[in-house]
Amino acid sequence: MTAVASTLHVVSGDSGAAGIKEAFGLTPDLVLIQRDPVSYGPAPQTSDLREWRAIREQFLKGIHPRFPDFSFDEWKQDDLILNFSRLNAAPMIVAWLGEGTADQLFAAWLIHYLRATQCDLAKLHFVTFARGSWRSILSAGELSAEQIRELASGPVPAAAEQADELALVWQSYSSDNPRALATYLDTHAGPLRDAIAPILMRYPEVKSGLGFWDRLLLENARDHGPKLARAIGNTMIPIQPENYLDSVGDGFLFDRAIRMSSPLAARPLISVCGNRQEMRACTVALTEDGVGVLAAERNAVQLNGIDDWIGGVHLTPSTVVFRDEARLI
Repeated sequence: MTAVASTLHVVSGDSGAAGIKEAFGLTPDLVLIQRDPVSYGPAPQTSDLREWRAIREQFLKGIHPRFPDFSFDEWKQDDLILNFSRLNAAPMIVAWLGEGTADQLFAAWLIHYLRATQCDLAKLHFVTFARGSWRSILSAGELSAEQIRELASGPVPAAAEQADELALVWQSYSSDNPRALATYLDTHAGPLRDAIAPILMRYPEVKSGLGFWDRLLLENARDHGPKLARAIGNTMIPIQPENYLDSVGDGFLFDRAIRMSSPLAARPLISVCGNRQEMRACTVALTEDGVGVLAAERNAVQLNGIDDWIGGVHLTPSTVVFRDEARLI
């Protein structure tokens, strides 16, 4: 890969940023880091970055109980949201992307806000990674600096058709109509569509009322408890490595565990004991209702209602949409 140190680089996550800087000797001022996991939590349609930041900070405070005052201000020097205006002044922008759902949604988010701020997309380039020996590379964060040097492509200009499809993805994902994303998936084919498809699996199953990650977390609590950290760790291990492109962080899964064990729930699916602000201090066990829901003999939404976000869709008892396998019904 040729030297790209004269450009402004954007990448999702601190781990990926650290590897890229080490791999190519980039100084911190040349790398902006997206620390907002846009692939989960509320993502309503807006073109105002200040409004977006307020919504996302409120959400992230909730899933990081040890940091109730969470703010992107902690990273004023290199956070992408705080320094987005620097992209307009940069002669060239290089976005580093894996094939995973999170990175592809980050690319869609980036295109949306570049257009919203009237940034010239002609200077946007993408760096991708050659497929690993056993599966797709979901993000730069899973690679060492040496692997990044070996697998990274050269910067490729973002084609107009590619930018248009990414913009459509963001429009569909952030829509408050769940059919918008389903329509995109039904009318498109290719790697981007494949990366976005797992989002539909987060909708609750019609029989159990569980989304994909909640089901997997309950299964691992049953099979790998009682330590909650171990259950969460096993939930994060890549599954179906040849084709499953979604991934989430331990903060997201810890939040899901706390929600499913809430004493405010009418019928909690798990019990979590210990310091509920510290994942490693907790133990977990399925309740009778959790066992019943996993067996699809009971329905989590019927038991406890629902208050969840999938992109721009706010799921409540009056607006809930279920799925049968990978199709919304």
